[in-house]
Amino acid sequence: MKSVCMYIVTIMLFASTAFSAESAVDFDGKNKEGKDIINHLNETTDNLITSSFSEVKEIITPSENDTSGIATIRLIEITESGEKVVEPIITADGKKRYEYRPNAHRYWELKCESKKNRAYWNASLDFYFNPRKAGHKHTPWETLSYLHPRTGELLPNPIEIESRPVNTPYHLYYKAPCFSTFVLVKAEFYGACQDIITADVDIKVTVENVTNIIKLEELTKEPYFAFKKSPSFHPSNHFATKDTIDKWKNIAWEYYEIYHPSGNEILTITDIGLPWGGRYYVYGENVAGSCWTEGRNHTHHRYGRQIDVRSKYMPKENYECFKEIC
Repeated sequence: MKSVCMYIVTIMLFASTAFSAESAVDFDGKNKEGKDIINHLNETTDNLITSSFSEVKEIITPSENDTSGIATIRLIEITESGEKVVEPIITADGKKRYEYRPNAHRYWELKCESKKNRAYWNASLDFYFNPRKAGHKHTPWETLSYLHPRTGELLPNPIEIESRPVNTPYHLYYKAPCFSTFVLVKAEFYGACQDIITADVDIKVTVENVTNIIKLEELTKEPYFAFKKSPSFHPSNHFATKDTIDKWKNIAWEYYEIYHPSGNEILTITDIGLPWGGRYYVYGENVAGSCWTEGRNHTHHRYGRQIDVRSKYMPKENYECFKEIC
């Protein structure tokens, strides 16, 4: 059996044993690709507002009328090879939706196109975060926003874009948060362009428009292991990859066959991951600014490859065998 247990530790708060499947995928910016992207950002984003932008295909274009210019908003992906427009997903009801993973680097481009040479425009850019859709059922104590791509600090929300000449774009460079969430982006244009444009964004590990797709499914109860009651702020916290689920079932069944545990001694799962993946624990950390940016606890429960098992009631004489089974 391929090992699913890379280490075994006791978590003080929950007295749990954590084990992790091996993975060659890194979405936290620790691999070479992530470093190259950050280096690219450092070279090109000394401030959040720039005036240069290569020609790209327009994605969102509201109808032009007689009294205003044409307002546009586009999402741009930053890659090692350059920049490219992110094509939206067209939903069944005709809406445009974007999706990308936590910690991704992107920027929004807002522009007012007009033939009025001396006309000006300004705008307000709002981000409405709803992490409840991703499995976080608790209310954040601060206004959520995207992160500064270099410092990691929360950007203002909303962002007021100062008046500028028509045909001069505004660029907002940012880093996506470490947790999964739904975001409604709203851009309200004034001056030469009078329009309101919205865009839906799903920030989640389980995006489908990538080559290395991660699919999460819910682990269901079996007679040979149990679940601790899920906390109210994470009622759906048993999501993992199929590979992790299969390995866990093999481990739990082998342990059950050897010891036939019952009652409190049966292997009991405390935490796995959320339906959309991403940063698991963003609740109750007392360091200002860390709750919804990055934190200390449950840092590995992001991609469905970790399961916490309660060790409080496991007989100590079974520890070594359990590790060997893993």
